[in-house]
Amino acid sequence: MKISAKSKYALFAVLVLAENYRKELPLSVHKIAEKYGIGDQCGISENFMIQILAKLKKAGMVESARGSFGGYRLNRSPERITIGEILAIMESDSKEKKQKVFSSEEEMIDRIFAEAEDQKRQYLSDITVSALLLRIENENAGDYSI
Repeated sequence: MKISAKSKYALFAVLVLAENYRKELPLSVHKIAEKYGIGDQCGISENFMIQILAKLKKAGMVESARGSFGGYRLNRSPERITIGEILAIMESDSKEKKQKVFSSEEEMIDRIFAEAEDQKRQYLSDITVSALLLRIENENAGDYSI
């Protein structure tokens, strides 16, 4: 499965905001990008992150606050946001072009791949952001680097 860079960075941004959810303080774009080592040094500009956050805001997933202590925060609890929902928001404008089908075999193959896509979407819609954070914490718990 391939996901776009925009979707991947949206997931990173939501994870950072989820970790900060209980504090109820907005995080700046710089702080969000800094957490996962993304930013200009990785070829991801703050403007790109702003575009991502604007799309999440338009969808109602995040809200923004202006001012010197402004930034972004989640509108809902991480327990109520799914990975599938984030991907659906970010991929909403990338529509695949319908190609002409020349045979019943090709039609069947297309149908099978469409079914696989549906199953993937369903699987990702069952994983909440809080569950993903827990998986990351558990994975990192065994990481004993000195």
